Amino acid sequence: MAVKVAGSSLSFSKQPLDVALRELANLGFSFVDIGAMEGWAHINPSEVASQPQKFVEKLRTLCEQFRLKPVAFNAGLGTDDLSEQQRRLSALCFVARELSVPVITLGTAPRNTPLEREVHRFRQLVAVARKFGVTIAFEPHFFQIAENPKVALALVEQVDGLKITLDPSHFTVQGLRLDDYRFLLPHIAHVHFRDAGTKGWDEIQVPMGKGQVDFGAIVKALKELGYEGAISCEYIDTIGNLDIRENLIALKSLLSSLIASNGSARYHYGGETVERRRTKMRKIPVALQLYSVREDCAKDLVGTLKAVAEMGYEGVEFAGYHGRSAQELRKMLDDLGLKVAGTHTGIDTLRGDELKKTIEFNQILGNKFLIIPWIGEEWRRTKDDWLRFADFLNELADKVKPEGMFVGYHNHHFEFQQKFDGQNLWDILFSATKPEVVMQLDTGNAMHGGVSADEILEILKRYPGRAKTIHLKEFSSTNPKAVLGEGEVKWKEVLTLCDTVGGTEWLIIEQESYAYAPIECVRKCLENLKAIMESM
Repeated sequence: MAVKVAGSSLSFSKQPLDVALRELANLGFSFVDIGAMEGWAHINPSEVASQPQKFVEKLRTLCEQFRLKPVAFNAGLGTDDLSEQQRRLSALCFVARELSVPVITLGTAPRNTPLEREVHRFRQLVAVARKFGVTIAFEPHFFQIAENPKVALALVEQVDGLKITLDPSHFTVQGLRLDDYRFLLPHIAHVHFRDAGTKGWDEIQVPMGKGQVDFGAIVKALKELGYEGAISCEYIDTIGNLDIRENLIALKSLLSSLIASNGSARYHYGGETVERRRTKMRKIPVALQLYSVREDCAKDLVGTLKAVAEMGYEGVEFAGYHGRSAQELRKMLDDLGLKVAGTHTGIDTLRGDELKKTIEFNQILGNKFLIIPWIGEEWRRTKDDWLRFADFLNELADKVKPEGMFVGYHNHHFEFQQKFDGQNLWDILFSATKPEVVMQLDTGNAMHGGVSADEILEILKRYPGRAKTIHLKEFSSTNPKAVLGEGEVKWKEVLTLCDTVGGTEWLIIEQESYAYAPIECVRKCLENLKAIMESM
């Protein structure tokens, strides 16, 4: 069984639980560690104790909605009264059992608490959890009794059944390294990870790659011991002023690499203490959106496709089929060695009986990306219309998934100009859609809508894994006919994010304004893109 990488709801503790779970799902997590911190986030154990079944149903519904499997509760019982602690924990354990959550993490008492008192407390709490088949683990926490690894060991050895949730940041800030607490690893039931420095509480949470946590060595040691639990990415939004999403992306990427490679990561986005990738960015194939040369296609489709292939494009994205059947198009493409990077597909062809025909057509083409390029006013007058469109995309994603296909949406400019309740239409849509729904970001269109070059990068970071196909279109505030590489888009940064964060499978060039013949414009775009890639 592989070690699971989970997101912590405490990363978004300032938000309601449903929003926090949506954020984690959008970041590509499949597992979640849910905060149950009295008076803070996201569940109050005192309320759970009053209506445990209600919380079972609430959490089950939310986790199913966002396709997240809970793997742990991170709990703060919020009372010094031991009998009340037992009552609240009993309710949490009931919920955990019903949701198949194996571990509940608890904190320990302040550092000056007598060890005997803490041993007695945990014996009572473990006895409660044992009735429900749930494991209790404590986190050795800076400022608490178990901040010293030797005290943590004494506590776990004196309480039968008690385990440890390892958060190495609490040891790192004390200047301790793995060898100083390696003896705790056989007792680990869960793990919390974030990077940290060595200068006390002020460095309990630092940007990925800026600290001293040796993630690779810890993961390798755990795997050698046969650890099969979960590791939670636990950057918390109430500590410091970090970009939580960016650091979660970097940590998640690193852990996935470490787990797959037994503790040896070749690269992770944003890191400095991990060995950087020395090769060029992975080879993402480049396609042309044929709308760029639509008039040429209308006059001579075969000749235009031949010219596109000879330029070095590896695929094409259709925006209309020029009266040809799927079989005819497929033969043309096969003869020229071109693949299909996607089709711009009208929304009406994805509804009712038309959907089956569209799927069959695209299966013959060899295409898996069905991208909606435009929606009418009935879908975009109000915020509720956009949420209705999101529901439509979610349902459609489920329908085409068994066919190995994806559905997505392509932006124009207005999605970034119009707002409801302070949120632009793009964020309304993609914060309400499933991770499977493709975000086909058109860089030029977005910047025409007022998005800055830096904000383009933030969009890609905000929706990791969602840019499976992307439109590379130039924008210039001084030259409306600029081709790719001659404007203001930060192409190296965009390509790096496509490589490391976006999950991009196709880079699709599109040109809609022409300083010279369209076929020459798209040739120049590809030449410039290749030069940019070569320089990276």
